[in-house]
Amino acid sequence: LSASVVENAESWSEALASELLYQRPHLRPSDVHVRSARHMEQFGVLKRKSDDESSNSGGFEEIVLSVMKGNAGRVVEALHDLGGGSGAALPATMTALLCNLLTEA
Repeated sequence: LSASVVENAESWSEALASELLYQRPHLRPSDVHVRSARHMEQFGVLKRKSDDESSNSGGFEEIVLSVMKGNAGRVVEALHDLGGGSGAALPATMTALLCNLLTEA
């Protein structure tokens, strides 16, 4: 049953959640990014980087993997790029609050 749930998933996130719930519930949190990358590649969302490709593609999936690997600063950078540095009240506030949470942690 558990293998069929993962195989019938419609997205990488659904496949990852199914795998973590049914096949590998004891997976170490530090290894989740490896499984995530595998599912992203399987669904064609994330492509393996060749040696001549740039490592800064900036896609949402790259940001998710970077955060899973422990690079929380990438979240702040993404929020800033997506409007946190525009001067608009809501994005600037969200970026400031996130920075505050990350520095206190």
